[in-house]
Amino acid sequence: MPRAFIHMTFFLFIITALSGLWMRLAHVQPMHLVPYTNMLHAHSHLAILGWAFLGVVTVFLILFWTRIQRKRQAIAIMITLFIVSLTMFLAFMYEGYDVLSIILSTCHIFVEYWCALFLYRELSALPRISKQGKLYVFGSLIALVISSIGPFSLGFIASQGLRSSDLFDMAIYFYLHFQYNGWLYLMLIGLFIFILQTKRIPHSPILLNIGFWIYFISLFPGYLLSVLWVNLGPAAHGIATIGSIGQWIGVLCVLFAFKTSYKKSRGDIK
Repeated sequence: MPRAFIHMTFFLFIITALSGLWMRLAHVQPMHLVPYTNMLHAHSHLAILGWAFLGVVTVFLILFWTRIQRKRQAIAIMITLFIVSLTMFLAFMYEGYDVLSIILSTCHIFVEYWCALFLYRELSALPRISKQGKLYVFGSLIALVISSIGPFSLGFIASQGLRSSDLFDMAIYFYLHFQYNGWLYLMLIGLFIFILQTKRIPHSPILLNIGFWIYFISLFPGYLLSVLWVNLGPAAHGIATIGSIGQWIGVLCVLFAFKTSYKKSRGDIK
């Protein structure tokens, strides 16, 4: 695999870290070169759509590069992700939420679709690979696509004169919920399962299957946990509680599934 992928990921990570440091120093020594809110939007978008997104895709490519059939497409996706992420960061720094930054963030979503389709096709074609790993990665790709409903709904909500309403912020939290708790979490668990398979470290497939379905189904009611600041009534609180409990059960199932993996790895170290 081209080492440039790793370099690109760490380059975006460094920019993310430096922009975060800039925001913290701004409270001590005000800096007027870039408005604080502009830097905040630039930093947050680069963190989740830049280095984090590029990072998990890079880990996938490291694990399967020798067996990937469409290597040129993988290179094109990585370069496109890097360029779009970096230019989006600069656009948010320059103008905040405005025409150019919205166009670039929308372009990023379509690149995400391209990447999701690529990962699905490549993973589907790989023989003798963990079914549980596939399950978690495919679930993560579904969550990634679902998350894009949030950003796409923002334009419609704003056009209805609801830019300052709770509905606008709820759409943003919908996107973040399915990004963090869906796409990134499930993808990382799936990749970890593939690593265990590569190292021939045992784990519990049954618990992983149970944990996935409980967690994935709970993702949907779990969204309400992110918007409890809106007065949605006692029913919403009850649904959010069910989602929270389900997600916790799903996580615990995953942890117990890796219990044997932990014991095995400790035994190998000794």
